[in-house]
Amino acid sequence: NISDICVFQYNRTLRVWEVILSGMSEPVRMKRNVNSSMLLDISPDFIQIHQRFIINMNYLVEVSDNTCRFFPPFDGVEHVKVGRFYRQRLISKFSSLCR
Repeated sequence: NISDICVFQYNRTLRVWEVILSGMSEPVRMKRNVNSSMLLDISPDFIQIHQRFIINMNYLVEVSDNTCRFFPPFDGVEHVKVGRFYRQRLISKFSSLCR
């Protein structure tokens, strides 16, 4: 369910995408053939904010010091950074949601 997804993160060591889900203590690994464009095509609520992170905009509260803060149950996720290349796209999408 899309509402259970907060963040997709790329694990460089294992070279796979992982998903942070509500109700799960550890990220869930995805299949090796999954790429970022496949994840972004799942829902328009997903936006890439870093080479390693794709977030669900519905859970984003704020970005401070280039770090994303999320609504509960994902308020403990504090390692998601916004990349320079993706910052402007995030600001545009966030502003359009707030209107």
